[in-house]
Amino acid sequence: MNLLRDQQPDEPGPAWPPCPFWDWAEAFYARPGVAETCLGLQDRHGHDVILVLFALWLAERGVRLDDRVAVRALSVSTGWREAVVAPLRTLRRQLKAGLAEPPDELAPEARQPAQVIALRARIKALELASERLQILALAELADELTAVATPGIPTTGLARNNLEALIGPASFDLEAHARLLASLSPLGDQVGTGGRTGST
Repeated sequence: MNLLRDQQPDEPGPAWPPCPFWDWAEAFYARPGVAETCLGLQDRHGHDVILVLFALWLAERGVRLDDRVAVRALSVSTGWREAVVAPLRTLRRQLKAGLAEPPDELAPEARQPAQVIALRARIKALELASERLQILALAELADELTAVATPGIPTTGLARNNLEALIGPASFDLEAHARLLASLSPLGDQVGTGGRTGST
């Protein structure tokens, strides 16, 4: 996952619409240890980090994810990730490996490294844009939800429920997920925790 490691360069095209989920993800990903933990979950367990962030974002907003909505979130994400996000990530990583150890002395990585670096940067920007589009799609799904009253359930409890709904208990990495849960803000610190999740 390349989310928020680098700001997306300004390019011609439509402006990105406002998105509370993106804004939250940007801030949360910058918290100490979060990026490294997310990348570890992605590489060790194949987790879709956007879905992990979605589960945590809903928890911070006081929303308990039910099975019906979880199925829709998975449907929104899986095809896009497999067709677009993952191939871009694979290509970016292949270029990085080729730059570190060119496969042949005549390979582009060996003969024109600066151009290959520039190409990799463009692919990296496309990967980030593809992740942002996935976030926008999930945010639209969240706009249809109404926060379910969960008195007495802390943010971490909601987060565990939401993570189980999206990735399944069998995929849990207790240590890594504990680090992410520790980075969440208490529910009482959130603004607009009641009502529709799209509100701020």
